[in-house]
Amino acid sequence: MGKLFNLDSPFWRFVGKLADAVLLNLMWILFSIPIVTIGASTTALYYCTMKVASDREGSSLFRDFWKSFKLNFKQSTIIWLICLALMAFFALDIYFYWGMESQLSSILCIIFVVFALVLVCTMFYLFPLQAKFYNPIRKTFSFALIMQIRYFHWTLLMALIAALVGVATFYYSPMIIFGMGLVAFLQSYILNHVFKKYAPEEDPDEIRMNEAAESEAPTHVVINEQITAAAGAGLLNRENLGSLSGAEETASSETDPVNDSYSEENVFDRESDHIDHEETSDQ
Repeated sequence: MGKLFNLDSPFWRFVGKLADAVLLNLMWILFSIPIVTIGASTTALYYCTMKVASDREGSSLFRDFWKSFKLNFKQSTIIWLICLALMAFFALDIYFYWGMESQLSSILCIIFVVFALVLVCTMFYLFPLQAKFYNPIRKTFSFALIMQIRYFHWTLLMALIAALVGVATFYYSPMIIFGMGLVAFLQSYILNHVFKKYAPEEDPDEIRMNEAAESEAPTHVVINEQITAAAGAGLLNRENLGSLSGAEETASSETDPVNDSYSEENVFDRESDHIDHEETSDQ
């Protein structure tokens, strides 16, 4: 019984994280009211839930949320508007072909449904990637699309989490207080597992020191990725890890033995060595 009432026990820590998910869900709803800001608020939500899931949340969830919201506002908004336009396009096509009785229209309807599902699954990675790493928008889309295919089993599990929370909220309206916050929180355990393959492991003492000295400026580590053309091979291969000091890149990479015609792709982790965001925002 003593362990049950121990606030440091895994049970109560998980309950505390669920409470954080509720708070983050309310902030996500508030910051998403203008609709156009849904991308930035979703990025900020995943930024916070990934830290909460890895026991690295800061002293203030609101400060972390607001910092990520401001930092990622431009790129996240563009990503969201692209996704919104694609969703509207697929929805209109599905609606148009759904009412037709020809065999061709049925085939086209199925094709657009598949495209829509692929887009939804890609979005499971898009905003977390934007929250965790710095990349040009084109590369963020590329990595998200590749990851949802390569980690298809995790993608299915994240889809199941979203579906279960959605169904539970539909049939039991008080679940809306958890809503997107709970979805992002549960998915963050999977995302942290996937992303750690592309980010360096940090010493716990160093993490605490970095967080204690954390400023409004973001921190980054460069991770070099190459997309190989080999059928059946891993699509994302981490060739090397390096760090950035200021705007100077010190990472090195090896040539892909399968296909050396591909240039390396750089993914910047927002959690490590300091770099000024203003100097890198135009990359």
